Amino acid sequence: MVSNVGRLSRGWKLAKMSLGVIKKDKEILIFPFLSLICLGIIAASFFGGIFLMGGFDAFYSPPAIAALVVMYLLLYFFMIYFNVAVIGCAMIRFEGGDPTVRDGFRTSNGNLWVILKWAIISATVGMILGVIQSRLKLAGRVIAAIGGLAWGIATYFAVPVLIYEKTSVFGAVKRSAHLLRSTWGEMIIGGLGLGLILALLFMLGLIPIFAGLMIGGLSGLIVGLIIATPYWLIIVCIGSAADSIFHTALYRYATTGKVAPGFSEEVLRKPWGERKQTLGKGGPGRWNPGPFNLLLPMLCAKPYLKKSLLYVNIPNCRK
Repeated sequence: MVSNVGRLSRGWKLAKMSLGVIKKDKEILIFPFLSLICLGIIAASFFGGIFLMGGFDAFYSPPAIAALVVMYLLLYFFMIYFNVAVIGCAMIRFEGGDPTVRDGFRTSNGNLWVILKWAIISATVGMILGVIQSRLKLAGRVIAAIGGLAWGIATYFAVPVLIYEKTSVFGAVKRSAHLLRSTWGEMIIGGLGLGLILALLFMLGLIPIFAGLMIGGLSGLIVGLIIATPYWLIIVCIGSAADSIFHTALYRYATTGKVAPGFSEEVLRKPWGERKQTLGKGGPGRWNPGPFNLLLPMLCAKPYLKKSLLYVNIPNCRK
C-alpha cells in the first residue's frame, strides 16, 4: 500500500513538472487551442456535407467514403502539426531558450513533409481499426482496443524521433519502441499522474451543471453547460500541451540522459521507487522481479520471450 502511494506521488510530481513548463510558457496553449478549432471546422464541414447529400442515408455512398478518408487525414495532419509546435517550444525551453509562438510554427513548418507522412500512416491505422471495430462487433471492439493501445505504445516517441533524428517513418516506429524499453516506467507513472490531475480538474466542471440543475431545473442545466463547456475546453488544451511536454522531456532523457529543467532527476530515474531501483541494474524505468529472480533462467529460456519487453528489461536475461 505504501509503495502504491509512493508511485502515485511520483506520478503526481511528474505531471506537476509538465504543467510547470506551461506556467512559464503560457503561449504554448495557443497550439492545442488552434488544433481544437481546426478539428471542429473539419468535423463540421464533413457532417454538414453529409447532411446536404441526403443525411446519414448517404453516409456509405462513394463520395461520403472519400470525404471520410480526407477528413481522417486532415484531422491527423492538424493534430500532429500543432503537437509538433508544442514539442518544438518545449525542446527550446529544455535547452535553455525562451520559446515563442513563432518558434513553434517554425518547427512545424520545417517538418511539413514529415508531418504529412506520419498523418497518412496514423490515419490509415485509425481507419483500419475503425473498420475492424464496426465489422466484428464485440470481438472487433476488443481487437481495436488492443491494437490501438499497442500502436500508441509502440509509437510513443515516433513524432520527436521523426523531427529530431530525421529517420524514415518505419525507422521512427522501430526507434520509438527501442527508446520505450528504457523509459516505460516513467511513461506509465507520468501518464497516470497527468491523467489523475486532469480527471480531477474535469470533474470540477460538473459543479455548475449539477448546481444549475438543482437550482433552476432545465434552464439551470443549460446555463451550467454553457459555463462548463469553455472550462472543459481549457482543460483539454492544458492536458494536450502537458502531455506533449512530458513526451519531449522523456524523449530528451531517453536519448541524451539529460534531465529537463524543471523535472526532478530522482523521480525520472526512480519512477517505481527506491526499493525496486536498487534491486536491479536495469537503469531508469526497468522492472526488477525481486524474489522471482529464481525463475529468471527458466523465463529467459522461452523463445517467445526473446523479443519481449520482459526479456529486454531484465538484466539477467541479457547475460
